[in-house]
Amino acid sequence: MMFRGHSEHSIDAKGRTCLPAKFRDALARNGESKSVQLVNGESKPVQLVVTRGADPNISDESGQCLFLYPLGDFEEVQSEIARLKKECPEAAGQLRKIERTIIAHAEDLELDKQGRILLPEGLRKWAGIGKDIVCVGQGKRMELWSPERWNRIEALADAEADSEEKKVKLERVQMAVGL
Repeated sequence: MMFRGHSEHSIDAKGRTCLPAKFRDALARNGESKSVQLVNGESKPVQLVVTRGADPNISDESGQCLFLYPLGDFEEVQSEIARLKKECPEAAGQLRKIERTIIAHAEDLELDKQGRILLPEGLRKWAGIGKDIVCVGQGKRMELWSPERWNRIEALADAEADSEEKKVKLERVQMAVGL
């Protein structure tokens, strides 16, 4: 399953937000949902997991967001961490830190019939998410950002790309003039 693109949404007074239609479609294409599955004649909501996430290149709180996974993909993340702990004992400390960040703060969610999820208040507060949210596709997961933090991430990426482009141009000029 691949989540791509981004879109802006609002959060209602109860803390619910609608997942972008293209993300709901991706869940449906993967068999995760057709918004609600029927099991033995009963409705079964789509299972998702939300947890703390962060941009590893930003050390302050402006890099904090939420990661949202389909349940099966989150379980794969947990299994991979457990496997790595066994196979790479030298990385056990770092993996415990990841577990404490991702797994300890994970909350199970259900996608309702209107395509909404209820984001826990504590996680919203940690990620700086108020009444608006930016949903960003990141392959197997979605990232949920406050618009202010997302705009900062975008500005930093643009500045970094601009800086790299200038560096490459300078190197070309230096090579051309024999420096």
